[in-house]
Amino acid sequence: MHFMIRDDDEVFLYEMLEKGQYKAAERWAVFLGKSALRKLIQGYIQKDLKKQACELMRNNKLTKEFPEVKRAVDESAFNDLCNSLKKLAEKGEWVKAEKKTKSDKQVLQFLVFCAMEFKDREKVEELCKRYKLKVEDIEGRFESFPPVRYITLEDLNLTTDDIIWVDDPIGLKTATSLILNCREIGLDCEWKPSYEKGTMNKVSIMQIATTKKVFIVDMIKLSGEAHETLHDCLKKIFHSTDILKLGYDFKNDMKHLGESYESFENLHMERLVDIQNLFQDHQGGLSGLTKLQYAAIDSRVLIHIYRQAK
Repeated sequence: MHFMIRDDDEVFLYEMLEKGQYKAAERWAVFLGKSALRKLIQGYIQKDLKKQACELMRNNKLTKEFPEVKRAVDESAFNDLCNSLKKLAEKGEWVKAEKKTKSDKQVLQFLVFCAMEFKDREKVEELCKRYKLKVEDIEGRFESFPPVRYITLEDLNLTTDDIIWVDDPIGLKTATSLILNCREIGLDCEWKPSYEKGTMNKVSIMQIATTKKVFIVDMIKLSGEAHETLHDCLKKIFHSTDILKLGYDFKNDMKHLGESYESFENLHMERLVDIQNLFQDHQGGLSGLTKLQYAAIDSRVLIHIYRQAK
């Protein structure tokens, strides 16, 4: 049974669309029939709501009528996945990256492309052998994808003297005193990549960056030699309501921190801003850097990104 769409029915449909009442609009369009569904899909497209349009098309078997929308949504989803894989590859988390590919050949080829960009010849050979891929099929295929842009200490107004390694109680207390006087800090945790399925190494260092200094905290050494001091100092920093904390997916870092060290399991964070919600595809690679410089940039760049976004 099909209904004729009256003008007032169409007006009502567009009113719901303009008010953002998408679920209600979809139910109304389904009730009215295919003609209304097509109009709603076109309305979604005009408002650049391609994902909603694609879902509505799939649910109502209208995909063939809007092939360009499906293609755009698929390309967007692929680019989002590729950005995610590149970030994991950048951190050396290849096991997690491989899992995200779900053995899809095109996605695996992009992962090999990442290894090629980062000049990791062993990883390129390993992936190609495991998944029966050919380098010649990958070279040049992803040229349109944004290349890695290398960030240097100079870009962030840092010198090697501004990077401070913290591995004793006195240094930790001094660093904490300076950090507690800051308005905003960047936070990041690092751990050695695990190449065994189902295992993960402990958080080894925590980077805490201010606008002028970057403190690299040796979590493994301090958790053994000065456990209480480490816990008290981090608690003061995390719980301070005067400091804006900037992190990239830092909730995941906090989770891993709690899994690494039992006493940090219940630590919470006040005034945390997740930078990944501001920029979904922040680009940045690191080349020709020592591990200490890498760690410093990883946390200090968060302040730079946040200030650019304000």
